[in-house]
Amino acid sequence: DDTVLLQPRWVDAAIFDGYRIIEVHPDEPFAANTLRIGEQLIVPAAHARTAEACSAHAAEVIMVEVDELARAEGGVSCCSILVESADQ
Repeated sequence: DDTVLLQPRWVDAAIFDGYRIIEVHPDEPFAANTLRIGEQLIVPAAHARTAEACSAHAAEVIMVEVDELARAEGGVSCCSILVESADQ
């Protein structure tokens, strides 16, 4: 996919030249901490405005409660291990 979700106050979008950029909502600075699995995007429920912006670019946006993770400055991508199959 050619889409990047980013926090423009922390990351210069110019390094993703040629990609479609979705900026997190200004009131949701940690909203880029999401997880994409296939065509599904897992987004913390606290970031509903950013999830809405992403909904046009993902087949399904799944909102999850991660308040306890957020208190420890974690998120859904922090809880994932990405493993490629041997077939790839």
